[in-house]
Amino acid sequence: MFEKIRELVKYKELLLNIVIREIKVRYKQSVLGIFWSILQPLSMMIVFTIVFSRVAKIPSDGIPYPLFSYTALLPWIFFATSLSFAISSLVSNASLLTKIYFPREIFPIASILAAFVDFCIAAVIFLAILVYYKATFTMNAFYIIPILLIQVMITLAVSLFASAVNVYYRDVKYALPFIIQLWMYLSPVIYPVSSVPDKFRSIYMLNPMAPILNGYRNVLIVLAGIGRGQLLVLEDRVKARRANFEFYKEELGNLFGVQFKPEAEFGRSNCWLTCLTIDPSEFGATREDVRLALESENIEARPVWKPLHLQPVFKDCPYFGAGISEEIFDKGLCLPSGSNLSREDLGRVVDVIRKVYKKQGTEAG
Repeated sequence: MFEKIRELVKYKELLLNIVIREIKVRYKQSVLGIFWSILQPLSMMIVFTIVFSRVAKIPSDGIPYPLFSYTALLPWIFFATSLSFAISSLVSNASLLTKIYFPREIFPIASILAAFVDFCIAAVIFLAILVYYKATFTMNAFYIIPILLIQVMITLAVSLFASAVNVYYRDVKYALPFIIQLWMYLSPVIYPVSSVPDKFRSIYMLNPMAPILNGYRNVLIVLAGIGRGQLLVLEDRVKARRANFEFYKEELGNLFGVQFKPEAEFGRSNCWLTCLTIDPSEFGATREDVRLALESENIEARPVWKPLHLQPVFKDCPYFGAGISEEIFDKGLCLPSGSNLSREDLGRVVDVIRKVYKKQGTEAG
């Protein structure tokens, strides 16, 4: 392997010239030229925000959806563009390959480097979006470097393998657009990893792009921080979350077996998540029955957090308790609580829960 690397270094000038040629050919006779590298992720971000955030109401873990989507779109388009050009590069340059010897890996690598130039240009828009949302950078943002290196290594591995296969089987050329599109929907570009059901998440994360895209979001948004811009609207969001809690409590608090946690006298809860407990002996259905009924209507609700001593990694650790956490986990349910939910959205949740409850019949006074 090291011999191959030394050989590639020997042909570094050829690699540079091919990269420059790739960039020139890609935008030759184009009106917008290199600005297409900005237009593609920017336009996709706008469409995704309208369709998936405004219409489909896909959650974004409390992050503004334009920032949420662009953070994943930027590396994803780099990945998809690299594959599109790198996999076909050997076939496209077959005439050169048969005339003179040089490392064949140069063509896929050149395609990836050319796509990386587009990635860097499009990153300028990402910086502008961060400034717009008043993000505050910290040293943690530099964790993006190892994540980017891992992505480049995965991209190179897939490109080298698929480009070799493409030489013998031209089906790869026709299957590639479909595979890339399908791969995008199987990766957390449009939706957060937290939306994937827990029972499928370990399988889902076998997708190599899933942890990479999630890593970009964690570093550039969570670790770097949304910044002062989010603090300015924090009180409004808390107000919206508390309004959600009060709505649920007013509409569901009179059902037998439903309990909401009372607010402590010594403080003020932000009600960031509205949780309730369901006693099946009084309610007439279990918490899981309610969750599945909501899921059937495309409404996401989750059990409350599983106690640590019930999780496999801590199963052999000492535990001291009276069964309270187990009972809350068995009966507790987190309802949709986003600050962008409308009264119509909240009403849908209430209607589904009441339909499950109607089997029991009577409401508490």
